[in-house]
Amino acid sequence: MFSLTLFGLFACVNLQEPTPDPAPAQVQESDSVYPEAPAGPPPVYPIERSVAKNPEEMKAYRDVIQGTNVGFDMLPIPAGNFLMGSPEGEEDRKEDEGPQVEFSVAPFWMGKCEVTWDEYQVFQFKLDQQLREKGAVKPGPSDPWADAVSRPTPPYVPTDFNMGIEGYPAICMTQFAAKQYCKWLSHKTGRFYRLPTEVEWEYACRAGTTTAFSFSDDTDELEDYAWFFDNADDQYQKVGTKKPNPWGLYDMHGNVAEWVLDASLEMVTPVLCHSPARVRHRSLVNR
Repeated sequence: MFSLTLFGLFACVNLQEPTPDPAPAQVQESDSVYPEAPAGPPPVYPIERSVAKNPEEMKAYRDVIQGTNVGFDMLPIPAGNFLMGSPEGEEDRKEDEGPQVEFSVAPFWMGKCEVTWDEYQVFQFKLDQQLREKGAVKPGPSDPWADAVSRPTPPYVPTDFNMGIEGYPAICMTQFAAKQYCKWLSHKTGRFYRLPTEVEWEYACRAGTTTAFSFSDDTDELEDYAWFFDNADDQYQKVGTKKPNPWGLYDMHGNVAEWVLDASLEMVTPVLCHSPARVRHRSLVNR
């Protein structure tokens, strides 16, 4: 159904309580290209509404990458049960979309849009470090932790393939690089970010619906919600330019495929599971 199977990612963060700021960082000497991270957790950069003591307090918030003007929005995803997979009679259903399995999902926050090059290239090319070295910005308290996270090897060709950078989804990273980005972002902000599991991803994509798409079963409406073969002009498009799903998430159908946290398993056993990572995994979600 979708021709664009490029790699992108969502940032996902769990319900959390505030943690105290640690003592000033004591950086250790090392022969590695990357410095040793200081002991203890990185300091938390306070962002309004980014902490909730219970699900009722969870609100949308905007986080920022310190030392840059780059930010991203996180939306609360409510807890609930859902049937993962597609019914056997659904049109254009693929064999790996079943059997349907019921899951119970805890609340979490999820990125409103796919991670863009604007965000990812700060990590990929160490743009934050370059700005500090030029004196354009002052060092931040979390930098000793973030700088210790390994970055991708510089690419030998433009990984956007000249399709666009500003506002476009980041693509062509490995799953490990995607996980390292989340690790770096966690150290940079003091908030725990990770890739969503496939269960969390599909639960957020369906957004409480049971139809083939989050908007309906009618493929005539697809162009209003998704970039795909018929309207994408053989390339990815800027994030957030189509209609969102019922929970406010954009590009959950079409545009690019996203990495998820878990690996692929050929055999699954249908169970009701409170641990979303236990059953039915796939590392790449093709939308």
